[in-house]
Amino acid sequence: MGLLAMFGVSGSLAGWLIIGLLVLFSCARGVASVAAKDTLGKTVSKGKRGKVSGYAATLSGIVACAVGAYFALAPSDFRPDWLLYGLLILAGISWFAAATAYARIPELPGATEGARGISDLLTAQIKLLLQDRE
Repeated sequence: MGLLAMFGVSGSLAGWLIIGLLVLFSCARGVASVAAKDTLGKTVSKGKRGKVSGYAATLSGIVACAVGAYFALAPSDFRPDWLLYGLLILAGISWFAAATAYARIPELPGATEGARGISDLLTAQIKLLLQDRE
């Protein structure tokens, strides 16, 4: 979304493009969540999944709050622009590293009875939206 401003997109076009990118991000986040839960379900025992998710959420929340507080409260002399850019680049690299790690996990046969494919799920959700408008 920052690239829109960098390339000089403004006005209603920028607004619609940002909304479109937010929709795309939301869909990608949903797919990533399903993939993460599938992987967690196949790699971590049932009794420990909640703890793993809890630790991950707690750690990420603490780091996000600490970084946000630093950038909000530190005087501008102590928070150079390159630091924010570096953190954003590091976040992108981390995302690609995680995607690579997930791609390398061998898919073992698991409990898949009753499972539906993504196209079946999308079709069912769209039908639900069109038929039940309440």
